[in-house]
Amino acid sequence: MDYTSLKNVANYTASLVDYMGKGKTDYFSGVAQSLINSLPASQAAQTALDSYTSVNIALSEDAKKLLTSGTTNANGQATVSGVQKTAQNFMLSFFDQAGVDFSELSPQALDLIEGLQGVISGTDAAARDLTTDIAEEKYNADKKVYTLTGTGTRLRLAIDYADGVPSKLSVTDITGGQVETAEITLQKENGKLATMTIERTQRAYNNGHMTMLDPIDPLVTDLY
Repeated sequence: MDYTSLKNVANYTASLVDYMGKGKTDYFSGVAQSLINSLPASQAAQTALDSYTSVNIALSEDAKKLLTSGTTNANGQATVSGVQKTAQNFMLSFFDQAGVDFSELSPQALDLIEGLQGVISGTDAAARDLTTDIAEEKYNADKKVYTLTGTGTRLRLAIDYADGVPSKLSVTDITGGQVETAEITLQKENGKLATMTIERTQRAYNNGHMTMLDPIDPLVTDLY
């Protein structure tokens, strides 16, 4: 299995084409701007700060090692931008907060997580769309979002929470009219985390209308 194909990732809704500004309306950006405009300047600044720091979560030592391996080369030189490193931190926090033991990962699970790091470091989207993220989190208190944006491309990472515990990691890769999505969940056996499931879908849009839908067979792999 070529895990670099995980550029097929995330929690998709049909409004994502508008979310990019490629459809008839740029709904989320409009909502975001209305929200920001309604806040006093000091409150907007604090909201932005809270949203930024909320995704840069302190990781366990094993998770930090994995993060470092995905952000530097053999000579210790940085291979990702600051916002991309924060996005990788955000992605790893899903597994870390869920209680995954990074030191015991199976080769396939490790390959998968490193592949997700590669998706983030390899994207052409190199700036964060903080305004949209603030708006989405404001409308859904049980979700944390980190969106990277570039010319004609977006990479959206989202973590859904249930009772304060992460329940799903979603990744959406949008390039032009192509939308590749995946939803990653963790399953338990005998009360302990045991497997990881990735459900993937590819879609294509033209003038705001979906022209292709191609679901891909779910991928299930052992965590340990």
